[in-house]
Formats: sequence, structure tokens, C-alpha cells
Amino acid sequence: MRSIIIVAGTPGTGKSTVSEALSSELGCQVLEPSSVAAEYGLGTPDPERPGTLIVDEERLVAKVKELAAEGCWIISTHYPDLFLADDELYADVAFVVLLRTNPVVLERRLEERGWPRRKVLENAMAEAISYVANSLMPYADFVIEVDTTNRSVSEVVEAIMGKLGSWDTGISVDWLSDPDVVEALEAWDLELDLDQHGSG
Repeated sequence: MRSIIIVAGTPGTGKSTVSEALSSELGCQVLEPSSVAAEYGLGTPDPERPGTLIVDEERLVAKVKELAAEGCWIISTHYPDLFLADDELYADVAFVVLLRTNPVVLERRLEERGWPRRKVLENAMAEAISYVANSLMPYADFVIEVDTTNRSVSEVVEAIMGKLGSWDTGISVDWLSDPDVVEALEAWDLELDLDQHGSG
């Protein structure tokens, strides 16, 4: 018997810490596919993005199914649709938690982690345009979305459990309705373009 909870979100939104806290709350084990890919050699280094793997997705999904064969598992990932697209895993998913963070705050958070500027920009922009959220739209009826921007881990878990109790599902956060985010997105896009192509 297997039960799966997917905790999804752009890098930096709190997936790892929230997954660990949820595991204590629900008695589940945590599995991070990115760590699985690195540990089992399921990817090759991306020459354009140091520190990033180009993952063999088919082998990764197979390994995740093997590791999470029985019991309650929390899969913490920024590619939730990869696992939801697998019929066997999909059948065992109880619900999906989607973590959101204001992209302007996310930019600062990733900078503080010492991430390369390009990686910071790509992830802040991905959150601004709801990249992960959009991938979950077909599954919105069992997605619990929580804004983590100004919340502690315990507050996020409390919000998740509250929404779970009332089955408050759906995806509604739209960062592009915030003028500050739109302004930041335009600046990031220009910065990334200049970085890639030069100013002249």
C-alpha cells in the first residue's frame, strides 16, 4: 500500500523545509528526486548551467517508484507534472501542495543563498509567470496552494493542514497582478537578455 503527497514549487519557495515538517506531522518519508538523480547517476552535467544536471526523466521516475514502493511518501520537486504523468504514481497521489513565494522576495532569498545570478533570475522569473503552477493546472482539483512569502514553516504547515481539512483546493495566486512584480520581471528579462547577448 502506497500513499504519495507531492510538495511542489519553484526552487526557494520552501519545499525541503516544509516537506520535512509535513513528514513529522503526517508520519511520511521525504524523497527529493533531484537528490535521487545525483545519487544514482541519472543525469549528466549541463554545460550551460554549472551545478545543474540534465536528468534522464524516464530512469528517474522508475527509480522514484522503486524507492517509494510502499508506505507514505512526500515527493519534493519543482517538476511535479513529471511524476503526475506516470499512471502508477498518479493513482497513489493523495494531494499536491503548491508553495508560492512573491518573486521579488524569492530573488533576494536566492541571492542570499549565493546562487549564480543567472540561476536567481531564471527562478524568480519562473515564479513570476507561474511556471510550476501552470504545469499543475490540469490537477488543480487536488492542489493545495499556499503563499509562503511572509510565513514561518510552522505557519505554512498550519495553513496546509487547514486547507486539507476543508478540502480547499485550486490555484489562484497571480503575481502578474502586482505592479511591483511586473516591473521587476521586465528588469530581470532585460538583465538576462544583456547577459546572454551583450549590450551591443
